[in-house]
Amino acid sequence: MAVSTRRVGAAIVRCLTGLFLLVGSRERPWGDARIMYEVAENVALRGEIAVATEWPPMSHAGVDGAIYAQYALGPSLVHVPGVIVRDLLAEVAPSWQPLVLVVTSHLASALLEALTGALFFGICRRLGVGARAATLATLALAAG
Repeated sequence: MAVSTRRVGAAIVRCLTGLFLLVGSRERPWGDARIMYEVAENVALRGEIAVATEWPPMSHAGVDGAIYAQYALGPSLVHVPGVIVRDLLAEVAPSWQPLVLVVTSHLASALLEALTGALFFGICRRLGVGARAATLATLALAAG
């Protein structure tokens, strides 16, 4: 029985996202990532892009007195859904907040990595690679 490439691709996204969240980092964002995540929090919760943290330390406030990240807005916007999920889960189970933060702050990365795996699988199938070989190659890519 032939299984469609789209179904397998969707299964790959689900499995790899779960796997990456399970074995990935258990740290809150720090360093440069902290600032990008702070922008995502402010966009999701306040609708603004200013941050409270001066990073790098030699950065300065803007003309309006607010501090802005030196990084592009895209990497921060990718994390906005994770911030929203974090706040929803924190409302449901407040005692889980420390764990929820470290998992949802890596949600976008895990999802994008999993989508890359599904895209790779689809490309392999389009090139005529068999389903088993394409799956094994995708798992090898994911293992990295």
